[in-house]
Amino acid sequence: KRRFPLTPLGRRVPSGWQDGGGEEESAPRGRRLSFRAGLFLLAGGAAIFLAGAAAFVYFYLGADRQEAEIAVGGRDSIEAGEAVTIPITFRNTSRIALKDVQLAISVPAGTLVKNDMGFAPLDTPRILEHIGDLTAGEAQTKEITVRFFGQEREVQEVEAILLYQPERLSARFSSSSARRFTISSVPLTLFWEIPPRTDPRQKTEIAVRYGSRSQVPFTDVWLRIDFPRGFTPESVAPKAVAGGPFWKIGTLEPGKEGRIAITGSFDNTDGDVHGLRAGLGFFDERTKEWRPWREAIEEVTLSSSPFLLTTRINGKRAGVITPGQDADI
Repeated sequence: KRRFPLTPLGRRVPSGWQDGGGEEESAPRGRRLSFRAGLFLLAGGAAIFLAGAAAFVYFYLGADRQEAEIAVGGRDSIEAGEAVTIPITFRNTSRIALKDVQLAISVPAGTLVKNDMGFAPLDTPRILEHIGDLTAGEAQTKEITVRFFGQEREVQEVEAILLYQPERLSARFSSSSARRFTISSVPLTLFWEIPPRTDPRQKTEIAVRYGSRSQVPFTDVWLRIDFPRGFTPESVAPKAVAGGPFWKIGTLEPGKEGRIAITGSFDNTDGDVHGLRAGLGFFDERTKEWRPWREAIEEVTLSSSPFLLTTRINGKRAGVITPGQDADI
């Protein structure tokens, strides 16, 4: 006899259709679980990325983060034209090496920088030196020797920037420092030579005298003279450079003096006051930039003539007469 196994109550024997249907029910449930897991993984990855970016910004781009220190030394007060040596010290303050380190130094316009040939102005806006690599804790000092020019109490600023790339990073960072130098004195002399009496519309001889009290030569020196309105120069020796009221002095050696003689007249009336201005400084013929180092201003008051001459017609200084009328002059 054939016997059929008894199926326990509550348990269903899956048929072919039921087996297929069971698989169709379990597959979407598995896909739903995978999609949720992907969302969780994506959210977790985004959170980790944002946390890493925030840590990078805080540790490497934050204002308080510095892998290097730099300082510009030197005296606060200097004399114009004096040779001054400025030390620039920089140090790696991190625990990793700094790669491709560069030092950029900016000096004021008109400053002379010492090189192998002597003192000369810069051809570029700044000095750039390649340092190489700095190991953790390593410090170096670079020196530059310069000559500042300017007016008394004028402030000159030197700025140094250290550019570097931390090890294992592709970004470049910088650290900067600046120092101000005040010009205490200008060892140049400049004054006017004017006669004690200056009459209007009469030929007058005046002069500008200049000199140097410095211990070193002043190079590329220019003299500028501004004449007041109403003054007509008839002769000037030596003559000015064409195109402006400038005289090219060149190199002014220590103790050397010079003189510009001028002959002319003031075409004004008695009692008028005129200002004469002269200056020694730097002039760029290409850009027409003028930077005075020393100036001299002199005021001239035209004196009254000792003679008095008046004319009257019929006892009057002004009036109308007709042709043929008798006139007493």
